Amino acid sequence: LFFNQEFDEEEMLWLSSSSGIYCVNFLPKQFRLFGLQTFKRAAVYTEKDVLNPSIDVLFRAQNGDIWIGTQRNLYLIDKSEQLKEVLMSSPRPVISNVCHITEDNKGNLWFSTKGEGVIKAIPDVQALYGFRLVRYTNNPKVLSSLGSNNVRFTFQDSKNRIWIGLSDGGLNLLQETDKVSFKHKYNGMKQYPFSYGNSYPEVHGMVESADGRIWVATTDGLMSFEVNFDEPEDIVFETYRNQTSISPICNDNISLLYKDADSRIWVGLFGGGLSELTGYDRESQKPIFKSYGTHYGLKNDVILSIAEDNNGNLWLVTETGISCFDKQTERFRSYDRFDGFPAITVGENPALLSSKDEFWLGCKEGILVFSPDKLRTRKYNCKTYILDFRVNGKENRLTDTSIKYAGKVEIEHDQSTFTIEFAALDYSHRGNISYEYILEGYEKEWHFSGNNRIASYTGVSPGKYKFHVRSINAADSESLSDSTLTIHILPPWKSSWRAYALYIIMVIGILAILSKSAMVLIKTKNEAYIKRRLSELKIKFFTYISHEIRIPLTLIKSPIQELKEEKSLSPKGRKYIGLMEKNTDQMLQLLNQILDFRKVQHDKIRLNVSQINLNRMMESFYKEFRTLSEESEVVYSFQLTGEVITLWADKEKLSLVIRNIVSNAFRFTPSGKSITVSTGISDDGKKCYIKIEGNGIPENELPKILGNLPQDDHSWNPYHRGTGIGFTLSEELIKLHHGSIVVETNEDHDTVFKIELLSDKKHYNFSEINFIDVEDDNELEKVFPPPRENRQQEQSKVKGNLLQSTEKEKIFKKKNILEEYIGDFFEDTYPVVLLIEDNNDLADLFNWQLEGKYHVGIVANVEEGVKKINQYHPDIVIIDQMLSKISSMEMLKRIRKDFRISHIPVVILAVEEDNDDSRTKFLTMGISAYITGPIEKEYLIAQLDHLLKKRQQFRERVWNLTDIEKLDSYKRYLTKKDIQLLEKLVRIIGKNLSNSNFNLDEIISDTKLNRLAFFKKLKGLTGFAPNELIMEARLNKSTELLKTTDMSFPEIAFAFGFKDLEDYEKCFFAKYNQTPTRYRNNAES
Repeated sequence: LFFNQEFDEEEMLWLSSSSGIYCVNFLPKQFRLFGLQTFKRAAVYTEKDVLNPSIDVLFRAQNGDIWIGTQRNLYLIDKSEQLKEVLMSSPRPVISNVCHITEDNKGNLWFSTKGEGVIKAIPDVQALYGFRLVRYTNNPKVLSSLGSNNVRFTFQDSKNRIWIGLSDGGLNLLQETDKVSFKHKYNGMKQYPFSYGNSYPEVHGMVESADGRIWVATTDGLMSFEVNFDEPEDIVFETYRNQTSISPICNDNISLLYKDADSRIWVGLFGGGLSELTGYDRESQKPIFKSYGTHYGLKNDVILSIAEDNNGNLWLVTETGISCFDKQTERFRSYDRFDGFPAITVGENPALLSSKDEFWLGCKEGILVFSPDKLRTRKYNCKTYILDFRVNGKENRLTDTSIKYAGKVEIEHDQSTFTIEFAALDYSHRGNISYEYILEGYEKEWHFSGNNRIASYTGVSPGKYKFHVRSINAADSESLSDSTLTIHILPPWKSSWRAYALYIIMVIGILAILSKSAMVLIKTKNEAYIKRRLSELKIKFFTYISHEIRIPLTLIKSPIQELKEEKSLSPKGRKYIGLMEKNTDQMLQLLNQILDFRKVQHDKIRLNVSQINLNRMMESFYKEFRTLSEESEVVYSFQLTGEVITLWADKEKLSLVIRNIVSNAFRFTPSGKSITVSTGISDDGKKCYIKIEGNGIPENELPKILGNLPQDDHSWNPYHRGTGIGFTLSEELIKLHHGSIVVETNEDHDTVFKIELLSDKKHYNFSEINFIDVEDDNELEKVFPPPRENRQQEQSKVKGNLLQSTEKEKIFKKKNILEEYIGDFFEDTYPVVLLIEDNNDLADLFNWQLEGKYHVGIVANVEEGVKKINQYHPDIVIIDQMLSKISSMEMLKRIRKDFRISHIPVVILAVEEDNDDSRTKFLTMGISAYITGPIEKEYLIAQLDHLLKKRQQFRERVWNLTDIEKLDSYKRYLTKKDIQLLEKLVRIIGKNLSNSNFNLDEIISDTKLNRLAFFKKLKGLTGFAPNELIMEARLNKSTELLKTTDMSFPEIAFAFGFKDLEDYEKCFFAKYNQTPTRYRNNAES
């Protein structure tokens, strides 16, 4: 008994009764189910097939006939739709248990059976039933027989090969030659893969892709191989499982493969939905899939069969019904019992046949027929609601109204784990509803949850989000309705707007403080920069003035020294001259300090380190300051340790430091007080020290002593006021020695200067210093001239005899800096010096200093100087380092690059500036001497004499044909080409001493010089013309035989290329002023 009835908007009738609510669906009947008795009978079919048809196979042949296979028999429906029973005999049917039918390109039918092998039906009108049958079965005794009688399918590829898929025997290939045989794993197909130990996976289907590759569906994934092969053993099988392919399929149990009208290959999975084989990556040898599962609207993901309709849509048979897949929209539309789909039972591999505009589906109940174009589904208008919102798994009353109608919730930051429950209120077809949801702002993709009506989120960051949920009708894959919920997760207080406001205020305050501090720092830096810049400008100004003053001081000091040597000078005149010399030296010392300070500031100074006896050096200072002590009435005493103290230091720089400190001690010590100088060594012997004690100055004035500040207030002697550069320079020089200066005031208010230095030399950086051997005075003099104040003591060490040459070309005499050539030759034997100097006063000074010992030619123009050097080949070229129009370095390069004059010794005069870098560069280019200002006459002449003496010794070794490698250090002043020329001369002359016709024409041609240029070049190098050099070598070598052998004089003469004995004796007497006989007698005695 029904109490009430009502039709809804979808024309469904709702009935209420005491036992519940009932729904009546009035949809038209869209699916028709019929059995074999429905068809016209042309033959008798069995009663069992009528009662239980169980249709397993539906197949349409090329001639239009439809084959129907049951468990017992085969039936044929011809074009007149008459049902015929075929291939059946009594009492046992000829063919039974058919599960698959295939037709090859010759019209032969292949029947796959369960347990009875495979049967080939060849059309033959004369045979029984119109077919001649050939059955292939398994024979365990014959290896080439069919692998198993349980056949799943047969397949013909593009090469007309017949493949047989077995349930328990893998894949077999039929070969029909002289004898029919089957190729399988144990019979030629050796590379066929096993699975599950040594068993075969069940083969479910095969298709061939457009690129000539065959794909095989198995219960253990997908296999593939190339269709082009010669022999079965050549087949290379590739297997692909869930994790071995690109965009992998969801399941390895593949139920079937289907190739549609567009040659697209589809994969039906037994639990994984539908997948499309979209491509094959040949580089990685992996297939590419795209999967379509329940998230695309598929009702059930177990695919049993696939067919294509006239519109190109795919129809899939699943466990619960059928689904239509639209390849354009990639969405499914499913049909089940709610859409009138009858309750039928389908087999493992149900038959689905497209017949005209209809589909036939085989089942145990018979044949289900439906028309895809006539199927329709109900339209659902139900709404989706959000039913519950739980925080941390607990119910929370977050709003005053139900969450269903609130539309917005607000939770704290520690409530970021929550679940949302939702539902579509469709009580009539709940099984057809699926859900999708997304949390906007947190994720970018929709989640398909199927029938699950709960969404869970964990650890969501504070912020505003919108939750969307929509329900989907599985019948038509259309969204029914959606619902939204705004979720606001409040930030913690530290992330709230109030906190950010406070942060901004704090940042503004900090920035204000930093800005003010930065302004103060910038102001301090600017003041320090201005102070430092002013100091640099002062030093730069003093440096410039110093350079300018050095030349006048040089012009003053040299004449003063000349005047001191005048014997006619009166005693009063000598006092004036001494006063002038003393103040000139003081001025030079101040200028040198300024220049040294400038070098220290720019890291241009280089230490010349040698081993020093500290006590001996301090004794010399005692003598030096003894006179100052008497004048200042200050007690001056030394307390030197008895043991010898040695250290490695730059003697000149350390002397400058000690002089500065001692002189400042006298400056600030009043009369009647004392100054004490002491030395000592640390207990471990690694350090030595020097102490200088005197009357103290106020402690707050000590920073001024060490600073670069004027000193004008605290000197007891007004004449002792200084610039303060001495202290700063002293501190920097000691730092270069890796030592320290400590200045302090003791309890007796005495100022104590303590200098500490390391004794050994391990702490020096070898790339920044020069080590000098103090025992080799000559080498020390050549590289670093003696200090200016000690040069007079060193001059006596280098004086020697002047080089006596047989003949010199007369060059020119200076007259007001202009060159005037007078005569062809000089009548005397003085060496010739060419001075390149553009300062008239300096040129006059050097000319006066050298006259009487040297012929001096002076040119102011560099181009003219090079011309004169090439023309006259002077003995020495002197170049002022500070030339105005062209640098002395460039001038030196031009001389060294010109092979005609590259051998001539070059001396650099650094009158204005003594620069270590410049000195090093000049020395590396082979200059013979580097002389710094002020230039003293005796020192200049001694250097030139020493240079000429070294050259003469070098020439004598060349005359004796000594190996160039064994020659002395003079060769470092020569260029590589000069050395090579001398080596060749020595070698060739040595080989041709006995050749009376020998000359140097071969060498002249190799040098590419004309004869005159070669004559001058050879004479400059050796002191002889070519023939004279050969004669000199012969005579020198003959003396060795006179001393060491008993050879007769004629034998010796002929051995060294003399034509006769008379010629030899004449030349020998001219050189040695005695006959060979007397020479031998003197040598023996």
